[in-house]
Amino acid sequence: MLRRFRQHVAEQNWTALVFDFVIVVVGVFLGLQAQDWNQGRLDRQLERDYQERLKGDFDAISRSLEHCMNTYVRGLAALDHVASAVLSSDGTVSESIDDADVRESLLRMTAGTVPTGRSVTFVEMLSSGDLKILRDESLRRQLIHYDQLADAHREIRRSLRRQTADYGHPVYSAISLSVDLEKDRMVDISEFDLDAMAKSDDFRTMVTVYRGNNANAYELCERQLKFASDVLATLGETP
Repeated sequence: MLRRFRQHVAEQNWTALVFDFVIVVVGVFLGLQAQDWNQGRLDRQLERDYQERLKGDFDAISRSLEHCMNTYVRGLAALDHVASAVLSSDGTVSESIDDADVRESLLRMTAGTVPTGRSVTFVEMLSSGDLKILRDESLRRQLIHYDQLADAHREIRRSLRRQTADYGHPVYSAISLSVDLEKDRMVDISEFDLDAMAKSDDFRTMVTVYRGNNANAYELCERQLKFASDVLATLGETP
């Protein structure tokens, strides 16, 4: 092509020179268009892949949060059961109790859940700079807001867990734990002393703190689930 340009300049064949120039410009334009089209096709495929992975992440996150809420509901019921077994109007232990029920309730009232983690796919997109591949601006905002909320909730729940442990002395000092690797759960309560709990000046305070912390943890999981459900709804609407 360069040789033809030189030849047409030497011959002063301006028409042919303009024609060759147009061919070059059109060729470059078509090449760039083809490159853009191919990159766009790759981006749309990557977007679809990310969307499918995000759906999988948030399905798992939603199930984890529902389990979290159920755990704290059971924990509150277990706490009330233990409190009613320990406390009566005169401060003595109620005689109409079932040891197996109390043992199970003691386990449930002290149980917790690991804070639900971040979306692995979102973290990958954030670190690689691929978040912009998602064309839905609303979805991008929801993902960012959920991640910020999940991070804040993890810190709050850690604080609640530490506070629960700090006030748990009336129970922890009155139970004995056993370990059996052949059971479904490793830790069980082999012995407990309701009389010691009833005589502790801090037992009522512990019940109040536990009840408040379980309720707060439940509300955190519930709010986080709402955000996760919003993400799933938007993903379901995205073509």
